[in-house]
Amino acid sequence: MEIEDVLAYGKHELSYTNAWEITRRSQHDLKLSQDENSYNDTISKHLTKIEYENRIHNEIQSFVDENIEDLQNAINFWMIHYDEEIERRDADIVKIKMTWETLTERRRNLVEVYEAHKKFVIERRAVNEERKRLAEILKMQTKAAIRIQAWWRGTMVRNKLGPYKEKKPKKGGKGGKGGKGKKK
Repeated sequence: MEIEDVLAYGKHELSYTNAWEITRRSQHDLKLSQDENSYNDTISKHLTKIEYENRIHNEIQSFVDENIEDLQNAINFWMIHYDEEIERRDADIVKIKMTWETLTERRRNLVEVYEAHKKFVIERRAVNEERKRLAEILKMQTKAAIRIQAWWRGTMVRNKLGPYKEKKPKKGGKGGKGGKGKKK
């Protein structure tokens, strides 16, 4: 019986293992088919994008070709315009050079006048500054003299000297009779 039990157990285990393996393979196959479908979808999306990009590339190429032709025409127009403009500018340059020489000579003359005036102004400023300096010195001297005089007068008053002496009363008072005034 033990052998039969072991054999039965082994059969059940074998059938369970086989069923488990079949299920695992089917799950694996299902996963692979899902991945394959996903990759196929991705490939088809990329093929659509590539087709779209090719169409855009062709449209851009035709646009670029048209613009190259337009730009070539514009270049030709501007080259002609450039040549005409250069001729005009050369004539303007000759006029400007002549004007420049005239203005340069005038500037030289004005610089000479300016330098003479500048020298006069500098001398005049020096004289005015000297006058201001002397006026300031006189002002300071006057202020100092006033302070000295005020100090001297204050000293004279405090010490009762000179005209600030205390006056002594005269003997006999007014009128000369014993210090009394006149009778009425």
